[in-house]
Amino acid sequence: MDDSKFKEGLYEGQMKGASKVKRFLFGVNGRPPRSYQIFKDREFTVEHILPQSNQHWNSWKAFEGQDPRDWINRIGNLTLLTKTDNKPTRNFNRSFEKKKAIFRECSLSITSRLAEYDDWTPESIEKRQRYMVKRAVEVWRFDR
Repeated sequence: MDDSKFKEGLYEGQMKGASKVKRFLFGVNGRPPRSYQIFKDREFTVEHILPQSNQHWNSWKAFEGQDPRDWINRIGNLTLLTKTDNKPTRNFNRSFEKKKAIFRECSLSITSRLAEYDDWTPESIEKRQRYMVKRAVEVWRFDR
């Protein structure tokens, strides 16, 4: 595999499987996958910025006329949160504004940088997707 095929697969595909997604996101954040520690797998959860649950989709107006399922598992829509911050009882899936307050305080740069976005739209996911793919290629280079 070369970098271009790696990039294409990441950009076009959807990423599923919590363990695989966590390892990928830690790597993109700047923690090499070889130093991935098992306790981190228990401490962090995968957060879908545009929520997985369709009960909240109607409050995400930027996705009207879109099928949210096309966006949910894109790497641009995924990040990491501690289990404490990602408790279902927090009910912060109703808006991006509610999530930004949590993201801003996260110690992981891939999550805290989400607070820089004004809104979460398909264009936001595309922009972050490009950034995540670029970072992934920097971390896992195949053309050497």
